[in-house]
Amino acid sequence: MGLLKRGLEDYEGSPISDRVLHDILTTLKRYSIINENLEFTDPIVKEAARGL
Repeated sequence: MGLLKRGLEDYEGSPISDRVLHDILTTLKRYSIINENLEFTDPIVKEAARGL
């Protein structure tokens, strides 16, 4: 998760707390957007996220 956090912080330009990142990942897992390996579960969503 460290690499993910660093990448998000670089993208946002500010620090992200561990708690906030945990809450975001938990929500994405709850709605089956990502799996336990932090991979997108739907190829359409994955492709859409690349454009963000």
